[in-house]
Amino acid sequence: MAATTENIEECFNVFDARKQGYLEKEQLGTVLRALGKNPTEKELKEILDDVGSEKLDLARVKNIYKTKKMQTPQDQDQPMRNAFKALDKDNNGKIAEFELRQILGNLGDALTNQEVNALLREAKVDANGGVDYNEFVSMLVNSYPVGDKLK
Repeated sequence: MAATTENIEECFNVFDARKQGYLEKEQLGTVLRALGKNPTEKELKEILDDVGSEKLDLARVKNIYKTKKMQTPQDQDQPMRNAFKALDKDNNGKIAEFELRQILGNLGDALTNQEVNALLREAKVDANGGVDYNEFVSMLVNSYPVGDKLK
């Protein structure tokens, strides 16, 4: 579901904590993710390169949200499940925690060790070191919070 103009304004005001009327461009990714978009680091870099300015006012944030095509986590659900299924040698719906760490830290938009650790603290690892990848994807797509939780 797309954010309304009111949602964008509310989110902007939360991140404009000092009430200066602008956000720093480094905040854009977090703001977009809080509004339900999921830009890759590459997409975010392209958007920020287009913006040029160090500061983003509300009108610019609204424009970026409404005009830039970005996937939502829900758009990525099935492709993630398919990718994990392709790696599931035993066809048991699980991936070893150490393999998941490698994937998260090295492929695509690689995560930092800190980010990987934060995600895996939330994942259920069984006694054999396996993670149910369907549950993991559901956590990522439906309920994983953004922002401070990864710090």
